[in-house]
Amino acid sequence: METNFIFIHGWGMDTGVWDKITTHLPAKNSYFINIGFTGEETYPTIPTDKPAIYITHSLGTAYALKRHKKNMNALIAINGFSNFTNFVEERTLQTMQKRLARNPSAQMQSFWHNCGIDEQTQNTLDPRLNKDKLQEGLEWLINWDTSKELNALPVPILPLGGDKDLILPLDKMKEAWSGFDLKIKKDGNHILPLSHPEWCIEKIKEFIGELKLER
Repeated sequence: METNFIFIHGWGMDTGVWDKITTHLPAKNSYFINIGFTGEETYPTIPTDKPAIYITHSLGTAYALKRHKKNMNALIAINGFSNFTNFVEERTLQTMQKRLARNPSAQMQSFWHNCGIDEQTQNTLDPRLNKDKLQEGLEWLINWDTSKELNALPVPILPLGGDKDLILPLDKMKEAWSGFDLKIKKDGNHILPLSHPEWCIEKIKEFIGELKLER
């Protein structure tokens, strides 16, 4: 049976995070949500006649759990989380809010650097920053706890992470994904879909190959 793939990116990024992943999946069945942190917000109409696999990055995981859990037949969470305050103290995020208000480019370049995003990609993101939406996203990071939604989700779930992720340290990732089959990329950072797309695709295809989805 054919499957729809719905992609949701993380905070401070856009659909470009999936550019190296989607070449390996059927384009006609791929749908991309752009939350609007950079560039224009885009919410495609997703058909419900096929099983839906959500592929998410970072905040995109909590976003999917918050707003799309009823439509999921499977979830692949890359550098993902259900509650960001398990990784970062609220006061750190509040400091980011202040820095974002004063100098959006400086705040975002610091964040992107910690993610492992190269300078060329940063230069494409920077001119299209939406400061208001980024501030809203920081509020989500502070306030959203979708742990209950995650643990109650009655579908197959694949979490992927990196052992050199500066945003989501490995020890906390293991704790946050306790009870799930967390796959870890050696020397992987917080931007695995761009830095290690072949590994992500390998794990995604292995996971999909074991699924028996119905709609």
